[in-house]
Amino acid sequence: MKITAVHVTPLAIPLRHETPESAWAAGLGRQIIIQIFTDTGIVGLGESFAYGVPLAVCAVIDDLKPLLIGADPTHPEVVIDRLAQAAALYGRRGLGLFALSGIDIALWDILGKVKKQPLYQLLGGSEAKLLPTYISLLRYQTPPEVAQVVARCLEAGFRAIKLHQTDLKSVEIARRVAGDQIELMLDVNCPWNKDDALTFARALAPYRLAWLEEPVWPPDDYTSLAYVRHGGGIPIASGVYIIHINAPGLGERNLKWFGVMRPTDLNNY
Repeated sequence: MKITAVHVTPLAIPLRHETPESAWAAGLGRQIIIQIFTDTGIVGLGESFAYGVPLAVCAVIDDLKPLLIGADPTHPEVVIDRLAQAAALYGRRGLGLFALSGIDIALWDILGKVKKQPLYQLLGGSEAKLLPTYISLLRYQTPPEVAQVVARCLEAGFRAIKLHQTDLKSVEIARRVAGDQIELMLDVNCPWNKDDALTFARALAPYRLAWLEEPVWPPDDYTSLAYVRHGGGIPIASGVYIIHINAPGLGERNLKWFGVMRPTDLNNY
């Protein structure tokens, strides 16, 4: 089997207007769809995360197309390694990995269609019938707005909710509305130095969060992440902003962002 063509489509999808409003909403509908065509008629579908810069990511994919044409798509790891080496000067971080990740998804889609297996089986299989999930909220302007959205999530049946606020009052009101049986997480998107992050982490103790995500800048300051983890008494999740290959202890690839979003064991740092 050989790749015969690669089509890249930047999308700007209007979202349904919701209240309360969030400044983040405008960028959510901008993504990239990648189609990889083969000489057997099988087409692989991938998606590249491209928040804010879809045309730049499309340009990277276009530059990589000549290396894809004629390649065997049934060996995704071989193709991706070849592309990563060819794009070594720019492809190990940021836009380059956004492009590679979308291509990677499309290649695995092809392999699953060839073998007539879903992706989870290709990756080793699982006996699980159900997987826990959570709803990830936008960032809102005021604590009452957070309370409104949390209440709406509970009405919809969600049992785990991730917040994106950076103030304690919003977390406090979210816990009050959610009650003790709902799991809450908090992603703050890298706003603080290690000491400010530690102070905030300690202040979160009464609200029993499952984890605090991305508390320090820069996001790949593993020593500071470990400092907050050890002193703050709360699990630290990290990896979304560590968009490069072989981030120490955080895994090599994630199907969309090449980062691993999980509570991270930082005891070795």
